[in-house]
Amino acid sequence: MLLTHKKLMSLTLASVVSIAGCSSHSDSSEKKPTIWAAGTSSKPLTAAQVNVIVAIKGEPMLTANGQDIAVGVTLTNNGKTMLSSSGTKPVNLGAHSVDASGNIITQDLARVSLPNILPGTSDTVTILLPVAGVLNHSAQILPVQESVAWFNAFGTKPLTVGPFTSCSNASLGKVCDAQGKPLPTMLVH
Repeated sequence: MLLTHKKLMSLTLASVVSIAGCSSHSDSSEKKPTIWAAGTSSKPLTAAQVNVIVAIKGEPMLTANGQDIAVGVTLTNNGKTMLSSSGTKPVNLGAHSVDASGNIITQDLARVSLPNILPGTSDTVTILLPVAGVLNHSAQILPVQESVAWFNAFGTKPLTVGPFTSCSNASLGKVCDAQGKPLPTMLVH
């Protein structure tokens, strides 16, 4: 009987230690990994995860060499996952050239990598639009998850800039905006 009692005590003690080891004390100030870890963009995103606002920052500018139009774009991530240009299915900022009716002329006009943009935060990037691809057209700028979808499929409204034209008076500049005003040229530092 004493042997059975010792075995029972050992089993009880082992159970208590095992249960205590399995429980974890949660400190509410301690941050736990969230879905943001999936922001390395390894899986296709869904409309339920994505809510991005795309806005222009400043005005479009002609690069010093005259080959590109630099557009500052602020992305606000109101979604549930981090936007990231890393991983096997990266999220980048892309652009299409479009005609006056909004029909796509050039699907893959330009791309730029994004920094990691956590839910509830914003960041600004500059995308370079080739002048040759946007003359007499506008550009629609929006995020794209490579090999998955452009974010307009998830409900994101594209940022439209332009149309851009050749300036009628060459002394004014090379590229003009929709009102005929020459684009300012970026200074070289």
